Amino acid sequence: MTISLNPEQKKAVEAIGHPQAIIGGPGTGKLTVLVEKAAWLIEQGHAKPNEVFLVTHNIRTHYLAYERLHARLGSRVNEVVAGTMRDFAYQALEFAGLAKPIADFPTMRRLLRRAMAEVKFPGSVDEAEKILRYFKAQAKKPKAEEAFAGLLTAYKNRLDAANLTDRYDVIREHILNMRGDKAGPIPAKFLLVNNVQDLTHIQFIWMMEHYKNGAELITAGNDDQSIMGPYGGMGGKVYDSLEEIDDIQQYDLAQSY
Repeated sequence: MTISLNPEQKKAVEAIGHPQAIIGGPGTGKLTVLVEKAAWLIEQGHAKPNEVFLVTHNIRTHYLAYERLHARLGSRVNEVVAGTMRDFAYQALEFAGLAKPIADFPTMRRLLRRAMAEVKFPGSVDEAEKILRYFKAQAKKPKAEEAFAGLLTAYKNRLDAANLTDRYDVIREHILNMRGDKAGPIPAKFLLVNNVQDLTHIQFIWMMEHYKNGAELITAGNDDQSIMGPYGGMGGKVYDSLEEIDDIQQYDLAQSY
């Protein structure tokens, strides 16, 4: 089934040879463009299905993208790789033999509570997790004199002692191992990223590592709205960083449906 595209959407779908920033508000068809782009790349012979990686941020978007790709590609949809950045990063670490088990949610909270008790953290476990998530999303390690540095160190020590990692560390570990030549990037010829405004700094760095390793980058998002701001989402600032890519082309989707 072929979707009818407006001229700007069609232009974005059929562009090739340079990174792309597809920008539009809610209802302008950003996910539709990414799905059509994936199908077009495969149908035109620019990539094999398993060379197209579609980054989604949640289960709902994942299944929506899958349904639309299935309508376009039929059984070949199973060869297209779709998932979260964490999924892809963990698979790459597994392939390199470097993946630690990820602590499940109850284990993570138990270790965090013990770290809180160790450093006499005065807040709740929910507050401690938000602090943990924020610092890891920012891709920065707090200095020893900074507030909460002791909490993060105590928590990390407990993870290491249990030979575990947590879900917020997987992407960072993949980046470090790529830079240390211990793990390879995911084998993406084309990397399609939905809701780019919701990326955290660590996710943005992971994306750019793959661009530097030869993946053609296609992003779609909203330049003034992010639901992930409280958790380290870059929001519109992501486009300031994307503009540093010399040959990136921007496509503005103005028509809502």
